[in-house]
Amino acid sequence: MLFSSLEFLLLFMPLVLVVALRLRGQPLLRWIAFSSVVFYAFAGHWWFIIPMLVTTVVDYWVAIFIERERRPGPRAWLLGISLAGNLGMLAYFKYSGLFVRTAEQGRLARAVRVPRPDTPKATRYGGRAVR
Repeated sequence: MLFSSLEFLLLFMPLVLVVALRLRGQPLLRWIAFSSVVFYAFAGHWWFIIPMLVTTVVDYWVAIFIERERRPGPRAWLLGISLAGNLGMLAYFKYSGLFVRTAEQGRLARAVRVPRPDTPKATRYGGRAVR
């Protein structure tokens, strides 16, 4: 199911919105979390559920610790840990393929050393004549 599919636009989104508009507080947050899990399950990305649940549980507990902590320093550290974890997970899932492809292309580019055709062999190394 994609965001632009008819199933999403005509079935899933209206149902989620109708229920969400009737809820408040914790039930609303639980409904949104549950709806997200259902969406990714029906989108064919079952394995997305695992990191989603991990970050949800970690953020839940970090929020409890932030609420209990009264000193601003430790609260800022807890928030930073949560943000680093979430942004790290986002970066991994969004950009890891790009980094791997770039590294593979760079490795291949270094492995094949082709002399430039416009430079004579004597000046190939930094402009100094090497014979």
